[in-house]
Amino acid sequence: MTTESQIAARILSDQEVEAYDLDSLPVQASIDLNNLYDLPPELREPVLISMAEQSGDLACMLALTDLYLIEKDQPELAKPWLDKMLAQDYLPAYASEAQMYMFGKYYQQDLDKAITLFERLAERYIAAEDYQQYAAPLAFCYLSLAQIYQAQQNIAMMMMHYFNALQLSDSETADHLANIFHPEIDVDPASKSLLVVLHCVFLTLAADFIHQRCDAVDDDQQRNIMLLNYVAKKGETLETIASYELTAKQSQQADALVKAWHDGDHQLLIEAAMKYVNGAS
Repeated sequence: MTTESQIAARILSDQEVEAYDLDSLPVQASIDLNNLYDLPPELREPVLISMAEQSGDLACMLALTDLYLIEKDQPELAKPWLDKMLAQDYLPAYASEAQMYMFGKYYQQDLDKAITLFERLAERYIAAEDYQQYAAPLAFCYLSLAQIYQAQQNIAMMMMHYFNALQLSDSETADHLANIFHPEIDVDPASKSLLVVLHCVFLTLAADFIHQRCDAVDDDQQRNIMLLNYVAKKGETLETIASYELTAKQSQQADALVKAWHDGDHQLLIEAAMKYVNGAS
């Protein structure tokens, strides 16, 4: 079995059951209704409906759509709210529509349609005057595209979109890549040495990206929660890395790749990952 097919097999075997489960979707951080999420769905639903009907607030409509798609699995109830948002050209709604095609919710499953919708949405975010403010939803588009190509075993496109998302400092993408480049997938000592390094690099970046987001948060309570998440994540990462007992050379290589990434030299990590994917030793 080639290295490329080994990676594909690992992806599919790990995610086969959940591949089209909305619960496994990356979370869209496009609405600020955190206080309502302490309520169970049956209590949150009427509150959101009332808010959406009275104010026409698109964020409330998006929250309702997510509730019906993700928590209650009632896409037929999500569709009217989706239509209202699309009628007002509300960009996050196109991501919801793409997910409905991606997972066969309301619409018949159509991965090609989902790809088209995610690609168009990404293009619109990039075309925005200050597209950096859309880093989170743009990363969501790229991560979703990577997952679709992952299911189709299109390794080249999968890796391209994973790295598109990673360049937006997306922690969830780094976690996905850490799982893909997991030492368990290869028993060949010659290639496993690089695999362990890549796994540690992606785990480190996942924690670092959480810490970076803390600096951009104004709300003290939210920042404290994120810092606690960072501390927990960093602790788990250091424990995992220690368990691999890296050689001095591996440690230096991992540190160099992490530093290069943070310094803006992303190509080094991309080349290292593709070196493994292409089966180079």
